[in-house]
This record gives sequence, C-alpha cells and structure tokens, in this order.
Amino acid sequence: AHVQGNSALALDGLCRDMGSARMLASRSDSLVVTMLGARWLQANGQLLADVLAELPADQTLPASCEMALQPLDSEAVSLCRPFRGEYAMAAAVARHIHAQALERSALSGWVFDLDKTLNRQAEGTGQACQAPLQARINDDLPVELRAANQASPSLWHIDCLSNAMGCVLSGIAAPAYDKYIVRMQDVAAGQRLLGAWLWLRQQPGSDDAASLLAQLPPQWHSAQRPVVLGVDGSALEVARYERAQDQAGQPLPPLRLPLP
Repeated sequence: AHVQGNSALALDGLCRDMGSARMLASRSDSLVVTMLGARWLQANGQLLADVLAELPADQTLPASCEMALQPLDSEAVSLCRPFRGEYAMAAAVARHIHAQALERSALSGWVFDLDKTLNRQAEGTGQACQAPLQARINDDLPVELRAANQASPSLWHIDCLSNAMGCVLSGIAAPAYDKYIVRMQDVAAGQRLLGAWLWLRQQPGSDDAASLLAQLPPQWHSAQRPVVLGVDGSALEVARYERAQDQAGQPLPPLRLPLP
C-alpha cells in the first residue's frame, strides 16, 4: 500500500497488525502462539519504521498506532501465562501416560510417580510466575530459569529412583524454556527502541541525536541497556540479551533502527 502511494492505509494496517500481535504475545496460554505473536510484533515494528523513514517527520500516525506502540508490561515479558499453559499440557500428557502404564502393569508405579513428575514440571515452568524473576524483568536484567533436572541431575538421584520415566519425561524440554523469556525481553527492548525512534523523529533539531537521547521519556528508557547512538552515528541501538547466532555462526548484532 505504501509503495502504491497509500501510506495512510499502510500505517493503519501495520499498527492494526501490531495490535493483533500484541494480543497473541501477551494474552495467549500457548508458548508457540505467544512467540509467533512476538515475532509478528517485531516484524511489523521494523516495517513501520521503514515506511515512516520515507515519509515527512510531521506524518500523523493513525489511532490504531496508539495502543500498538505502547511498551510491553512485565507480565507479558515473564511468559507466566503461556508457561501455565505449557504446564497444563505437560500435566495432561503425564496423567495419560500414568493411566496407560497402570493398565499394563501395577509394577509401573516403581518407575513412574505422577505426583513427583508433576512437581518437577511445575518447578521448571512455575518460576516464570514467581517474584524473583518478575523483579529481574522489572529491572530489565537478563533472566535464567533453573531447569527442573538441575535439582535431580541424574536418573540415579534419589528423587528419580522410583520415578525414572517421570524424570526423563519432565526433563525433555525443561532446559530450553529460559531462552524464550530472554527472547521476550528482547522483544520488549525492541518495542522501547521503536518508541525512542518515533520520539526522536518528532523532536525539533533531531540532528543532535546524542543530546536528545539524554532527554528520552522514561517509558522508552532502561538503565540496564539504554537506547544509544551506534558507533557510526547512523542508527539507534539496544543491546540484545538472547545468546543466538546468525547463519554464519556469528553472534546476533544489537537491536538496531537507522536514524530517521
């Protein structure tokens, strides 16, 4: 729509998409759907900046952008809601396996303890809803979840002697969960970066970006990883928490938006 000359329609569509993405990212009880929404939010935010960069600085944003561009709150970033959904799904699987095992043999109770298995699964996913993690998110500090199998690192551990099958089952996905919260922290940082970019774009004398960044409104600022001017002075950047690599095996660069 923008390329064809209808930039107002393009901006409205992008912000409406961001609103839908925010709903998926912050209100879903599925981790998969949540992360799809988060990626959708990132992609549309980047494209919104690309479109606006080609428009005059006094371009008016449609009403649909007001909510779409708000910072993500700590509840959404913590992934407490989708982790509850992950626990419910895993618990349903565990109960099904337990029921089938008992039908086959009463001796299955020696290798699969339903209560212990559910406790281990809750230990892995429940941290996302607890105060220590919420506090780190509020302070924009990178978080790490204690995987459920760290408490019982071996099948020979006493907790697993009568629950070998449950220890295997609950340990399958546990170590991977923490990366999703860190990734969501970066999505929230990207949302702040976009807000700072838009604010800077609207300031008179925006050629002096470094000085203006010192006046950045608090909702777009993080003491731990502030929005900064890139080394070459051509973009705004925010540090990335996710320890991921690109296709060439190099660490992913900071979150970045070229200066308006």
